[in-house]
Formats: sequence, C-alpha cells, structure tokens
Amino acid sequence: MRKLVLTLTISFAASMAFAQDAAAPKDGWKKSTQFGINLAGAGFNENWQTKQGGFNNTAIGFIINSNADMLKGKGLWSNALQMNYGMVRGEFVKGTKETRKSVDRLFFDSKFARKLSPKLSWFVGGNFLTQFAEGLDYGKNKLMISNIMAPGVLSEGLGIEYKPVSYFTMQLGGATLRQTFVNNSTVFNNTDDNAAKTSYGIPAGKKSINDMGFNLVGVFDKDIVKNFNLKWRYSGFVVLASQNKSDAHKAMDHRLDLIGTAKLGKYINANVTLIGLQDKDIIDGLQSSRSLNVGLLYTL
Repeated sequence: MRKLVLTLTISFAASMAFAQDAAAPKDGWKKSTQFGINLAGAGFNENWQTKQGGFNNTAIGFIINSNADMLKGKGLWSNALQMNYGMVRGEFVKGTKETRKSVDRLFFDSKFARKLSPKLSWFVGGNFLTQFAEGLDYGKNKLMISNIMAPGVLSEGLGIEYKPVSYFTMQLGGATLRQTFVNNSTVFNNTDDNAAKTSYGIPAGKKSINDMGFNLVGVFDKDIVKNFNLKWRYSGFVVLASQNKSDAHKAMDHRLDLIGTAKLGKYINANVTLIGLQDKDIIDGLQSSRSLNVGLLYTL
C-alpha cells in the first residue's frame, strides 16, 4: 500500500504546485467521449524461444471514456462511464494457441453535488463496478473465478466534497452503503476462501451481501505537461457493519486506478495503466496490474 499512497501524494502535490484560478464554468451540459484501440504483437523463431525465452503473441485492447456533466447554478450532476477490455493470443504453452484476457473493467459513476462554498460541496451519488467476460485461473484447469456480476459492486452514499482546483476532487462519504454480488454459482464454487465457504465475502447460500461504512475517494485529471494527461481515482472503504459479521472489523479496502496518456499525434497515443487493489474478501495481500500500449484514440 505504501506505493499507492506515494503515487497519490506526488500527484496531489503536483496539483497544488500548478494550481491556477480558472474562469467560472457556464451553466449547461458539458460532454466528452474518447474511443481507443491498441494493437501489439511479438514473434520469435524456435531457436530464440529455446535460448532466450518468449512466446509468439498478438494483443488487442479497447477503451471508452465518456463524461457528461450538467451544471446549473450551485448544483452539478456529473456522470462518468469507463470501459476497458483487452485480449492476448499466443502460445502460452508451446504448441497450443489460446486467447486470454489481459484487462477487463466496466465502471459507471453518477453524482449530484451542490456548493456550500467555492471549494466545498455536499454530494449524493452512486457507482457500479464489474467486468465484461469470464476470468479463469489457468493454474487450476481453467477454473472460472470471475465473470460479469461475479463480482459486481454497487455503492451509494452521501457526504462532503472538497475541490480546491478544477482537476482534483476529494470526497468523504459520511454514510455509504455497498452491495457486493456474485450472481454465478460456478464462480462461487471455484472461489472458496475458507472452511466457512465464502466468495468475495459472500456466505454460502447467498448471492449478495450488504455493508455499511465510510468511503474516501480522490479523483485527479490533468495535463501534467504538454500532450501528457494523468488520471487517477483512489477509493478507500471502511466497513462499520456487515451481514458477514467477520467483515465488520476487517482492514480498510483500497483501490487505485491510474492512466497516463501521451499524445504522439492527432490520433496516435501511448498509455500506461496501473491498478492496485487490497481487499481481504478477495485475497489477503496487494493485487496489482500494469500495462503499456500504443494505439489510436479518437475524441468526440
């Protein structure tokens, strides 16, 4: 977790260092959508694979980021949709070609905020996180361990939002409800966490579980230098009460999603993504995912 905290601290410090006063935005809708596709591949002859390692592969990835914000007076209704999916096809086992997914994320957030002061607002909103396709454990005979709505996480809350500059927001959810779903019996049976038979914190015989607690969210979106944009979203959740009694006193959950995008031309870009996750309902330890891609990006 120290790496996650360091990343957030550096980005926040940068945001304060380059802060500038901006003109007051006008009432009405502000919308933007980005479509991206990334392609990659690598090939090796048999002599190279034997002596140097590596395997033949091709990869493709898709990304969609869409935002729609409605400003009216002191009120702001903001909506964000993020979809990211990638696949790699190669000889993971010599002589056998197969396709595996490399990244899979579906996230939607909707929030209404009303200003109490120039930098402080109250808010109410919700967000939803899941994936598009099945995830497999290739080390255990390709067992399905995740799928769409397995898990799926829905959160609703209200609280206070602090926005010192246009590109950084911090939210403290004073009262947050979170529902976790595993709507797939195959996934449940393949992800037993212990003798109590739970999957993603959900006890046997149930498909969902409700938690109540506090939520802390930080969102950063800024062009750090010319033609390079950094986006990250951090979310921390403390469970105060849960249908699964063992969750009521567990450690805080953390998740960081970071995307750095460099424009190499009008439609060409390179991006690096990082996902960090710590949730004892999934595994007792830090999970991380990293990727680097070059491809096409079109903005509406």
